[in-house]
Amino acid sequence: MVLSRRSVLATSVVTLTGCSGLTASPAPSPAAFPSIAAAGLSAHQRALLGVLRTEFAAQPPGTKYSEGVEEAWCADFVSWCEKTAGSPLKNPNGGGWRIPGTMTLLDHLRATGVWHPLSTNRRPVFGDIAIYDGNGPFGQHTNFVLGVEQRVLTTIGGNERAAPITVSHHPLDASLGLLGFGHRP
Repeated sequence: MVLSRRSVLATSVVTLTGCSGLTASPAPSPAAFPSIAAAGLSAHQRALLGVLRTEFAAQPPGTKYSEGVEEAWCADFVSWCEKTAGSPLKNPNGGGWRIPGTMTLLDHLRATGVWHPLSTNRRPVFGDIAIYDGNGPFGQHTNFVLGVEQRVLTTIGGNERAAPITVSHHPLDASLGLLGFGHRP
Protein backbone atom coordinates (compact mmCIF):
# COMPACT_ATOMS: atom_id res chain seq x y z
CA MET A 1 0.00 0.00 0.00
CA VAL A 2 1.27 3.44 -0.85
CA LEU A 3 0.18 6.33 1.36
CA SER A 4 1.60 9.80 1.39
CA ARG A 5 3.43 10.81 4.55
CA ARG A 6 0.92 13.65 4.98
CA SER A 7 -2.08 11.28 4.89
CA VAL A 8 -0.45 8.84 7.33
CA LEU A 9 0.18 11.67 9.78
CA ALA A 10 -3.35 13.07 9.46
CA THR A 11 -4.64 11.29 12.54
CA SER A 12 -7.13 12.81 14.88
CA VAL A 13 -8.45 12.13 18.34
CA VAL A 14 -12.16 11.50 18.20
CA THR A 15 -14.93 10.18 20.37
CA LEU A 16 -17.66 8.06 18.84
CA THR A 17 -20.70 6.40 20.31
CA GLY A 18 -20.98 3.03 18.61
CA CYS A 19 -20.98 3.78 14.94
CA SER A 20 -23.74 6.30 15.34
CA GLY A 21 -21.73 9.42 14.77
CA LEU A 22 -18.91 11.68 15.70
CA THR A 23 -18.97 13.86 18.79
CA ALA A 24 -15.64 15.65 18.28
CA SER A 25 -14.16 17.53 15.34
CA PRO A 26 -12.29 15.10 13.03
CA ALA A 27 -9.52 15.60 10.52
CA PRO A 28 -11.05 15.46 7.03
CA SER A 29 -10.54 12.50 4.72
CA PRO A 30 -7.87 12.87 2.06
CA ALA A 31 -9.10 14.41 -1.17
CA ALA A 32 -8.52 11.13 -3.00
CA PHE A 33 -8.75 7.45 -2.18
CA PRO A 34 -5.27 6.20 -1.15
CA SER A 35 -3.18 4.53 -3.83
CA ILE A 36 -3.36 0.76 -3.31
CA ALA A 37 -1.65 -1.58 -5.74
CA ALA A 38 -3.89 -4.40 -6.99
CA ALA A 39 -0.89 -6.63 -7.73
CA GLY A 40 -0.74 -9.45 -5.23
CA LEU A 41 -4.36 -9.05 -4.11
CA SER A 42 -6.78 -11.99 -4.30
CA ALA A 43 -9.75 -11.83 -6.66
CA HIS A 44 -11.99 -10.97 -3.68
CA GLN A 45 -9.64 -8.20 -2.55
CA ARG A 46 -9.48 -6.71 -6.06
CA ALA A 47 -13.28 -6.70 -6.32
CA LEU A 48 -13.56 -5.13 -2.86
CA LEU A 49 -10.97 -2.48 -3.80
CA GLY A 50 -13.13 -1.44 -6.76
CA VAL A 51 -16.26 -1.25 -4.61
CA LEU A 52 -14.53 0.81 -1.89
CA ARG A 53 -13.06 3.25 -4.41
CA THR A 54 -16.46 3.74 -6.04
CA GLU A 55 -18.33 4.26 -2.76
CA PHE A 56 -15.67 6.65 -1.41
CA ALA A 57 -15.97 8.76 -4.56
CA ALA A 58 -19.80 8.73 -4.50
CA GLN A 59 -20.31 9.42 -0.73
CA PRO A 60 -23.95 8.21 -0.70
CA PRO A 61 -26.11 8.37 2.45
CA GLY A 62 -26.08 5.47 4.91
CA THR A 63 -29.59 4.39 3.95
CA LYS A 64 -28.12 3.05 0.71
CA TYR A 65 -26.37 0.34 2.74
CA SER A 66 -29.13 -0.27 5.33
CA GLU A 67 -31.93 -0.96 2.83
CA GLY A 68 -33.51 2.39 3.72
CA VAL A 69 -33.46 1.88 7.48
CA GLU A 70 -32.35 4.90 9.55
CA GLU A 71 -29.79 3.33 11.93
CA ALA A 72 -26.11 3.30 12.82
CA TRP A 73 -24.83 1.79 9.57
CA CYS A 74 -21.15 0.87 9.89
CA ALA A 75 -21.92 -2.87 9.76
CA ASP A 76 -24.44 -2.29 6.96
CA PHE A 77 -21.65 -0.64 4.92
CA VAL A 78 -19.33 -3.63 5.48
CA SER A 79 -22.14 -6.06 4.58
CA TRP A 80 -23.15 -4.16 1.43
CA CYS A 81 -19.57 -3.82 0.20
CA GLU A 82 -18.90 -7.55 0.69
CA LYS A 83 -22.12 -8.42 -1.17
CA THR A 84 -21.32 -6.03 -4.01
CA ALA A 85 -17.78 -7.44 -4.25
CA GLY A 86 -19.33 -10.89 -4.81
CA SER A 87 -18.71 -12.36 -1.36
CA PRO A 88 -21.88 -11.77 0.68
CA LEU A 89 -21.97 -12.27 4.41
CA LYS A 90 -24.75 -14.34 5.98
CA ASN A 91 -26.64 -12.90 8.93
CA PRO A 92 -26.69 -15.65 11.58
CA ASN A 93 -30.04 -14.35 12.87
CA GLY A 94 -31.94 -13.87 9.62
CA GLY A 95 -29.91 -15.51 6.88
CA GLY A 96 -29.79 -12.47 4.59
CA TRP A 97 -26.67 -10.66 3.36
CA ARG A 98 -27.06 -7.63 5.65
CA ILE A 99 -25.65 -7.77 9.17
CA PRO A 100 -26.66 -4.48 10.82
CA GLY A 101 -24.96 -5.06 14.19
CA THR A 102 -21.25 -4.97 14.94
CA MET A 103 -21.36 -7.80 17.48
CA THR A 104 -23.53 -9.92 15.17
CA LEU A 105 -20.89 -9.35 12.49
CA LEU A 106 -18.24 -10.49 14.97
CA ASP A 107 -20.32 -13.62 15.70
CA HIS A 108 -20.49 -14.32 11.94
CA LEU A 109 -16.73 -13.91 11.49
CA ARG A 110 -16.07 -16.28 14.40
CA ALA A 111 -18.61 -18.85 13.19
CA THR A 112 -17.13 -18.90 9.69
CA GLY A 113 -13.58 -19.41 10.98
CA VAL A 114 -12.12 -16.17 9.58
CA TRP A 115 -11.77 -14.26 12.88
CA HIS A 116 -8.28 -13.34 14.13
CA PRO A 117 -8.26 -11.74 17.60
CA LEU A 118 -5.71 -8.98 18.07
CA SER A 119 -3.94 -11.22 20.60
CA THR A 120 -2.81 -13.54 17.77
CA ASN A 121 -0.44 -10.82 16.49
CA ARG A 122 -1.61 -11.45 12.91
CA ARG A 123 -0.81 -8.42 10.77
CA PRO A 124 -3.98 -7.07 9.17
CA VAL A 125 -4.04 -6.81 5.38
CA PHE A 126 -6.12 -4.94 2.83
CA GLY A 127 -9.78 -5.93 2.96
CA ASP A 128 -9.77 -7.32 6.50
CA ILE A 129 -12.85 -6.41 8.51
CA ALA A 130 -11.83 -4.63 11.72
CA ILE A 131 -14.04 -4.87 14.80
CA TYR A 132 -13.73 -2.42 17.73
CA ASP A 133 -15.04 -2.67 21.28
CA GLY A 134 -16.68 0.28 22.99
CA ASN A 135 -13.48 1.57 24.65
CA GLY A 136 -11.58 3.27 21.81
CA PRO A 137 -12.17 6.36 19.69
CA PHE A 138 -14.63 4.51 17.43
CA GLY A 139 -16.76 3.01 20.19
CA GLN A 140 -18.37 -0.26 19.10
CA HIS A 141 -17.67 -0.18 15.38
CA THR A 142 -16.52 -1.96 12.23
CA ASN A 143 -14.71 -0.91 9.05
CA PHE A 144 -12.29 -2.22 6.42
CA VAL A 145 -8.51 -2.24 6.65
CA LEU A 146 -6.77 -0.43 3.80
CA GLY A 147 -3.32 -1.18 5.20
CA VAL A 148 -0.78 -0.82 7.98
CA GLU A 149 2.40 1.17 7.62
CA GLN A 150 4.79 1.96 10.47
CA ARG A 151 2.19 0.88 13.07
CA VAL A 152 -0.45 3.23 11.64
CA LEU A 153 -3.70 1.50 10.73
CA THR A 154 -5.50 3.00 7.72
CA THR A 155 -9.16 2.10 7.37
CA ILE A 156 -12.27 3.01 5.41
CA GLY A 157 -15.70 2.89 6.93
CA GLY A 158 -19.18 4.26 6.95
CA ASN A 159 -20.80 6.38 9.62
CA GLU A 160 -17.52 7.53 11.15
CA ARG A 161 -17.17 11.23 10.46
CA ALA A 162 -18.80 14.22 8.82
CA ALA A 163 -18.51 12.56 5.38
CA PRO A 164 -20.60 9.41 4.99
CA ILE A 165 -17.56 7.27 4.05
CA THR A 166 -14.23 8.16 5.60
CA VAL A 167 -10.60 7.10 5.35
CA SER A 168 -9.02 7.17 8.82
CA HIS A 169 -5.48 6.78 10.17
CA HIS A 170 -4.84 5.64 13.73
CA PRO A 171 -1.88 4.35 15.73
CA LEU A 172 -2.16 0.57 15.92
CA ASP A 173 -2.09 0.31 19.71
CA ALA A 174 -4.33 -0.53 22.66
CA SER A 175 -5.97 2.93 22.64
CA LEU A 176 -7.83 2.01 19.44
CA GLY A 177 -10.08 -0.52 21.18
CA LEU A 178 -9.47 -2.98 18.36
CA LEU A 179 -10.64 -6.55 19.02
CA GLY A 180 -9.24 -8.10 15.85
CA PHE A 181 -9.86 -8.73 12.17
CA GLY A 182 -11.95 -10.93 9.94
CA HIS A 183 -9.93 -12.09 6.93
CA ARG A 184 -12.07 -13.26 4.01
CA PRO A 185 -9.68 -14.44 1.25
